[in-house]
Amino acid sequence: MYNSGDWTAGEPDISDLKIDWSLAGITPWTRRAAALLEADFLTQYRLGSFPKLSTAPLPGVVAAFTIEYIEARKRTLMKKPSDDRMRIKRQRARVNKLYKSRLQTAKQYDMDPKIIDDIEQLGIGGMSSDESEGDEPDENRKFFIKVLPWRHPNVETWIHDVDQLISFGPEGLPRRSRGLRIRQLSPIQSTRPCSNEIPLHLVDPKWISRQNVAAQPFGKPKSS
Repeated sequence: MYNSGDWTAGEPDISDLKIDWSLAGITPWTRRAAALLEADFLTQYRLGSFPKLSTAPLPGVVAAFTIEYIEARKRTLMKKPSDDRMRIKRQRARVNKLYKSRLQTAKQYDMDPKIIDDIEQLGIGGMSSDESEGDEPDENRKFFIKVLPWRHPNVETWIHDVDQLISFGPEGLPRRSRGLRIRQLSPIQSTRPCSNEIPLHLVDPKWISRQNVAAQPFGKPKSS
């Protein structure tokens, strides 16, 4: 019996194949459906339906890829809206924490007052966001940093200096006593817009040149 008690209690039929999307994980029905798809694919291959395919896949390969796809698709379909809300909430909390940590560190180590002022001017909206990978606690996650395309390159230089102080202190020794938190650049840029309140010297002029400035001016003059 396949998935006893469900509509899939019978056996999958290749002529009207259905996938048990409503059931989590890889069920007996899923495995049988994948096997049927592979058998049908190999039959079509022998009939010449895939002339650009030089050799037939090894036994089990098509079924394995099918199962992998179905499993991933099920996880997406069964993801609760509340999961996305919690992810966004955690992300915003990390950005807020990052802003406060940078500002506090710059003040603690008596960095250039201009840097402190620039952090305050950037605000939370001027901090890069991130996406976490995996389900481990924050200390053991990999974070992909989504950069702000409108932020001036000069900002990245002193932001790096501040972040180094946060991570290693003035002695250059790691601050974290446990866990591993990997942060690396993401190929995806942040879509957070540039606020009109951001001073012009913190905005990349090349980015401004690509915008419709007449319709929406960016930045405000640097205060003297």
